[in-house]
Amino acid sequence: MHYKVYNNSPDVVTEEKLSSVRKFSNPIAFEIPQNVYQINLAKRINELYISTINAKKTLLSYKADLSTAVDFKNDCLTPLTESTLCPMLFYKREDLTSIKAYKVRGAFYQMSKILEQNNSPKLKFVAASTGNHALGVLKTAEILRTPNVTICVSECTTDFKKQELKKRIFNLKANGINAELIVSGQNFDQTNQFAQKIAEADKYSFYIDPYNTHNAVAGQGTIGLELLTQLESKQLNKLKELTVIVPIGGGGLISGIACALKSGIKQFPSMKNLKLRIIGVSLRDLNSVYGDAIKVKAVGSHNDEYINYFVEKMVKIDDIDMVKGINFVYNDFGVKVEGASAGTLKPIFENIVTPSEANAVVCILSGGNI
Repeated sequence: MHYKVYNNSPDVVTEEKLSSVRKFSNPIAFEIPQNVYQINLAKRINELYISTINAKKTLLSYKADLSTAVDFKNDCLTPLTESTLCPMLFYKREDLTSIKAYKVRGAFYQMSKILEQNNSPKLKFVAASTGNHALGVLKTAEILRTPNVTICVSECTTDFKKQELKKRIFNLKANGINAELIVSGQNFDQTNQFAQKIAEADKYSFYIDPYNTHNAVAGQGTIGLELLTQLESKQLNKLKELTVIVPIGGGGLISGIACALKSGIKQFPSMKNLKLRIIGVSLRDLNSVYGDAIKVKAVGSHNDEYINYFVEKMVKIDDIDMVKGINFVYNDFGVKVEGASAGTLKPIFENIVTPSEANAVVCILSGGNI
């Protein structure tokens, strides 16, 4: 049996699986569409939602290794923090994962699924990254004790993230894991092609995608499931709307979160009638200084349909927007976050959306490696 396609495949959806999640979930939380295209999209959304529920269970079983949040009691890896400067503005704190970025979620779920089927000592994981995804792959290798891992980064990856990667690779080697860092390509897309070729050349190698496969998106989507639990616990009785603002590079984060929110919200009695809005923020210029975490030329092909279906509005951000957001977050609770994270505040600064008693706004702080 050849396992290379396994990490790109959704969990098989059977009536038995649907029954097992119906008691706490609604896999298709929208009207059944009539045309073939919409029916196929509904099926994809259904499969992704089920995989996201499974991914959450997997991640929570390693919560102590994946989160740095202290005394955090909910079934969540990271907390939801309320702004001290703006009522009804909340931050989903992905800077409090063990790598200070959400990317560990998708990397961990992909790699754990592969390891369920293949535990060969020759097994190798290969990843391309602008920094955070690589940190997630290395952290997963450390936790799951994978034998071999190769990280590829582009020349434009920040020196800070390169140094972080080198430190983690040194520690892995000291603990008996064969790890290496390769710098290749002038941008992420070139590096990504290079990494995929390495993986394709060896039958024991698996490419761990940062955003463009089913299981990568399911892992990132666990953030959406956590948000629903956390918001319900706040008992926001006057709430009429929920707006979630998400940074976009390859599109895996916003696809996963949107699917989890749209499909899962009906299961929460206090929120099932809310108007739900998903807003994306992406770079205006790939030469940005502060937007390295989302420097991707185009959204991944896997995510196009999800974004077109779920996302209400797209907002372009630049370095000025990100610096303004970084300063706002720092003044709010004393933490510096990445430019892509801080860019989620632009729709608020420009009154595209306004937090209020009736409208809770959540900014996804996707990382803190700045």
